[in-house]
Amino acid sequence: RYTPNVERSDYIGDQRKDVGTQRYCQLQGGGFMQEEITAWNLRRTLEISIKDSSMPVAKGTKLQFHLEETSGGNTRLQAKGYYRLKYIGVLSPLLGKPKFLGLTKHLLEIAKVEAETIAASIQQ
Repeated sequence: RYTPNVERSDYIGDQRKDVGTQRYCQLQGGGFMQEEITAWNLRRTLEISIKDSSMPVAKGTKLQFHLEETSGGNTRLQAKGYYRLKYIGVLSPLLGKPKFLGLTKHLLEIAKVEAETIAASIQQ
């Protein structure tokens, strides 16, 4: 629901929240990402590790989202990515750059919507 770049998202297994939850995301244009939550502190921290992907990022790429309440009832979102590109030969940096830029844009969209959703739940 939160990003048009994900065509479909399904849980892998029965777990639906907390560390260990996995999902498979079918991306627009035929790509995919398989993710696992590796850190979870409700309304504070979320870390996702990429387990497999058609994107040029290597297994183990981590995305961290940190939320902090600020004065005035606002929430500050800090998003960090720790990544390595998959090695697909000497042209890896050139071939991977356009896809990586698309992935970065996708992740920023996710972060924005997640922050808005979490901020709304904190206010309730």
